[in-house]
Amino acid sequence: MPGVRDGSGSRKWPRDTFIGETTSLLSREVIPDDMLVRRVKLPRRAEAEGRYAETFTAAFG
Repeated sequence: MPGVRDGSGSRKWPRDTFIGETTSLLSREVIPDDMLVRRVKLPRRAEAEGRYAETFTAAFG
């Protein structure tokens, strides 16, 4: 998964970006039953879209 490398090989998502997006979702007038930040949608939908193996390999080698 794309992300910010921190020198340790980790692909962390910047905390401020996560907090901003999460706060934005929670600030909506109508909150859906299932809230997903943008970055989780790709792996979440991988199996249904027939690309699970490719997504898993990209994320975990």
